[in-house]
Amino acid sequence: MRRLRRGSCSWACSALLVALAALVLAATPGRAATDDQNLTGLVYLADESPLSAAAWANNTSFAVYVNHNGSWSTAWRYPAWPAWYLTSAGAYSIVLPAAQKDVKWSNGDPYLVEFDASTISGVQGTVDNATSHGTGDPGEFSMSGATENAIVWSSRDNWQRWDVVVLARPDYVPAQPQPGASARTALSSPLNFSVQVLNRGNTTAATASTLALYNASTPAAPFATFAVPPLSPSETSARFTASWTSPSAPGAVQVVAEVDYRSELVEGDETNNEYTWTIDVLAGPITDLVLGQPNVIAAVPYVTSATTLSFSVVDQSGTGIRNTTYRVDGGGWVNYTASGPFSSVGEGAHRVEWSSTDFAGNVEAIANASLRVDDTPPTTLLSVGDPKSAVGGTFVNESTPLALAAADGGVTPVGTDFLSLRLWNGAWSAWAVYGSPFTLAGVDGVRYVEYRSQDLLGNQEAFRNETLVLDDTPPTTTLSPETGPFTPTTSFTSFAMDAGSGVSGTEVRIDGGAWSPYTTGFMMAAGDHNVSYRSVDRLGNREQERTRAVHVQGPPQPPPPEAANLKPFIAAAFGAVLLLVGGWSARRAPWPTGSRRRLRAFALAAMPFVAVESATGLVSLLTGLLVIPPLLGAGTAIDLGILVAGILVSAYRARAGKPLT
Repeated sequence: MRRLRRGSCSWACSALLVALAALVLAATPGRAATDDQNLTGLVYLADESPLSAAAWANNTSFAVYVNHNGSWSTAWRYPAWPAWYLTSAGAYSIVLPAAQKDVKWSNGDPYLVEFDASTISGVQGTVDNATSHGTGDPGEFSMSGATENAIVWSSRDNWQRWDVVVLARPDYVPAQPQPGASARTALSSPLNFSVQVLNRGNTTAATASTLALYNASTPAAPFATFAVPPLSPSETSARFTASWTSPSAPGAVQVVAEVDYRSELVEGDETNNEYTWTIDVLAGPITDLVLGQPNVIAAVPYVTSATTLSFSVVDQSGTGIRNTTYRVDGGGWVNYTASGPFSSVGEGAHRVEWSSTDFAGNVEAIANASLRVDDTPPTTLLSVGDPKSAVGGTFVNESTPLALAAADGGVTPVGTDFLSLRLWNGAWSAWAVYGSPFTLAGVDGVRYVEYRSQDLLGNQEAFRNETLVLDDTPPTTTLSPETGPFTPTTSFTSFAMDAGSGVSGTEVRIDGGAWSPYTTGFMMAAGDHNVSYRSVDRLGNREQERTRAVHVQGPPQPPPPEAANLKPFIAAAFGAVLLLVGGWSARRAPWPTGSRRRLRAFALAAMPFVAVESATGLVSLLTGLLVIPPLLGAGTAIDLGILVAGILVSAYRARAGKPLT
């Protein structure tokens, strides 16, 4: 199928450009022309070759969509769905019917042309769209008048371009031909050729095609033809078989099977339609070794010890085959005609030789073939990537890659065909072909992985089982003691628990400092602290940081020492001053009467003050009353009062020279 796509506005961008039609417009802006509103164009394929040098077929269905309001979902269709216009009036032309040429299209409205590509390409397909876009032909009107993807109204022609690209084609090729590329047969003997047809293209053929088988020397005279129905992509037809008769003279003859013999299809590749057999026409018997199932065709074919081996003999003499004999690995000759099919025993390389004899006495030259016997299945290993832990089991997390690798066993291994696996997570999944490394997902817990491999001969390994434990959960850490009070001698310890792979380590930091591995209990100085801690398991699952505020109390403070009581000392000092002043005053002014007048004056005028001051000091010493400090307390006031009174009395006597009365 071919479909239209939007082309480039530059001649240098692509060879896929073609001219699309000029619109001769009415003189009045905003209205279409009344005569030749034609859309024309030459269509090219993706390989730059013209699709056809002939006109588009008359009666090709087409329609025009005009976008009046900027939304293609509401574009007007001419004619209204489901009607169609039909092409007419010459090569490559699409002409709007006269009844629709005077529609009120606005200046600059974008439009689409829609048509059925099958009427142009000859390939049945769906309706395709092509978006037109102005290119501006300088010979017709100024480039400034062109608007991309729009109709531009002008009194001159507005040339447009479009291109058609074939995006999908069938591609028929011969498949599974039988016999092989070369074969041997007798003179004038029938030989069957069979082949299937495979569509390697990317679309279903629109029609049936012809398969022909012919001698390469006479391609115009096929000896068999078959009708091949349309095939979808990757579909293989039924097998077509034809009988061919070899020439009467020995020699090499080529027989050709050609799909799409009559070129009914437009294919993506027209060069791969043929398969050629080379047939050696021989006069004597021709014997071929036939491999049963299972087998793998290679330079040296592979079989198992259960593969049946037989012979296909062509009696080209027509007198019948007396016998066919064979031997394996140089052993004794065995009469195959009497014993029938056989098999190879024992792994490794083997050599089979055979020959047939007809009743005419023709003895076939000894033919041989090498075979490899492989009865050993592959061996599959599961590799567990990182992170993983093998302590107490095999632990993984959701990012651990799991990979399977298989190596085929045996003396001559044929090679691994595929690996398969299934998973258990409460229930078994279906077996699936392994393609690339995988991971486990879901909730934590036990998983079982079963896996096996099969080689190209179908030797299947007994399934293997691996137990894994999924662990995506980090540890949980606690800090003890949980409650205070705490002192600088309190030892703080952490304890981490992990239900999966186990704790790998714990880290602690204090007051936002650097993380350090936790090994044993720790203490902190008095004060307020923030203790952070976290743990990680053996798979690297790290716990979110936890933080606890801790207040550590200091030791009890001793009471402040009591201040020394200075009152007794001050009283003694003041008493000494009063003694001195009293003695001075008694000498200056002795007592006027009696004996020992100075002593009497001292005892009567000074000693009372000395005695009172000494008494306050003794009372303060014994009772703690009137203590000094404080300096401005009662003790200081009383001491100063006694001192001042005593000094004033002594001074007054000394000045007046007489006792107090």
